[in-house]
Amino acid sequence: MISRRVRVDRIGYLTISATNLGLRQITFDNHQDGLPSCADATSAKANGFVATALAELNNYSAGQLREFTVPLDPVGLPAGIQAVLAALRKVPYATTISYGALASAAGRPRAARLASPVQP
Repeated sequence: MISRRVRVDRIGYLTISATNLGLRQITFDNHQDGLPSCADATSAKANGFVATALAELNNYSAGQLREFTVPLDPVGLPAGIQAVLAALRKVPYATTISYGALASAAGRPRAARLASPVQP
């Protein structure tokens, strides 16, 4: 896995992590001191996913992108979280959805708490 700390226009600092299968995690990074990025130099595919995610995040924050294309790496995530992520990808741009509605769309109508950590 590769993790890179990046600055995204209009958003701030993020840490983007990816594997050879796709994005694993994006987290807000409030530290402005030069925290080191960790990288596996042999993972060109993961580096490509991080670079594409950075470009797409910058385009999204500039209002030039409405749909992300970088694949996700759900390996190790519980099936419920994977279902919520799949449902979240179907929510149209600029649409709001409650945790309960997202849980229902994921096939788990009584699991709104399951959706809350996935949808910021």
